Amino acid sequence: MTTPSTVRDRRRWWQYAGPWPLYPLADGLVAGLIALSVRSFIMSASTVPLEILTAVVFGAIVFGVLALARRLAPRFIATFIGYAVTLLAAITLATLVRFGQGYLPDYAGLSTGGDIVFAIIRTAVGLFVIQAIIGMLQERLQRQVDATQEAYEVVEAQAEALLRADEEVRRSVATLLHDRVQGGLLAACLRLQAVAQTHPESREEVDRVIHELEELRALDVRRAVRTLSPNLRDIDLETAVRELVEPYSPPVDITIAIPRDVIADPTARLAAYRIIEQGVLNAIDHGQARQIDITITCQPTMVEIIVRDDGLGVDPRHASGFGTTLIDTWCRTLGGSWNLRPGTPAGTTLSASLPTQP
Repeated sequence: MTTPSTVRDRRRWWQYAGPWPLYPLADGLVAGLIALSVRSFIMSASTVPLEILTAVVFGAIVFGVLALARRLAPRFIATFIGYAVTLLAAITLATLVRFGQGYLPDYAGLSTGGDIVFAIIRTAVGLFVIQAIIGMLQERLQRQVDATQEAYEVVEAQAEALLRADEEVRRSVATLLHDRVQGGLLAACLRLQAVAQTHPESREEVDRVIHELEELRALDVRRAVRTLSPNLRDIDLETAVRELVEPYSPPVDITIAIPRDVIADPTARLAAYRIIEQGVLNAIDHGQARQIDITITCQPTMVEIIVRDDGLGVDPRHASGFGTTLIDTWCRTLGGSWNLRPGTPAGTTLSASLPTQP
């Protein structure tokens, strides 16, 4: 998981001067402005264009040296010494060229060498300050990016945990129904058979109860187990969806158009099943639909799942609940997307897209 750098947290006072990443263009512009500003008090209207030109040359030299150093010696300028030497070299070269052009101020009480050194120091301080400001702003931005990335990873981990917990609960309930409930119903049938043998006069009624319990055990409980935890590794998606919607027929007319072996990845197949499950449940429970169309279409890199109904319709702005949370989580976890929109002419259309490759 990404965490903010502890090195930045322990930055000493002198480290605020650098080393930061060099910004040749920004430094060249600042150097040119510094060179122009120190000549502003002796400029006249006739010399302004020439002063601007020499300042541009000064800034261009600084830019060229820094850009070349960043390209040829990136590791060297990443150290404090290399960073400082590179900046001073760029400023010194630009200052010497400017001195050769005769555009350095002649400070009272300083020799020619003193004028050059003072100009170098003045420009270096300005660039170091600008670099420090840019660097500290960049550091603050990077910390915010790190914190945002960490928060995003936490949300992603929570989303995956939600899906795992939901599937685990479903498997646990399915196991309970398969082992305990079916076993209990079978034991009850055996006891009722024993009662029928000892009380022949009640045999007809007992046999009827046994038949009802056997239907409950063989049909309803097994169907509930398959719905809670479908075995999508052994059966295709279309068969699983038909078993899912079977209890809703005939009051609800449900049509299914799912190509065989449409999704190869088992996780994506389970995601499609859960999305369809929630779409059908919402259409019947909230939309009171009587006609539902389920289709899956194949695209080059995606499969599109569509659940369209003729119900009362759902306002997408208020259609949030556990079901839509599951849909959203499945789609985000697998890198897909989904939306809920009013149908035509009525009802609701749920669309979800999942990548064909895991």
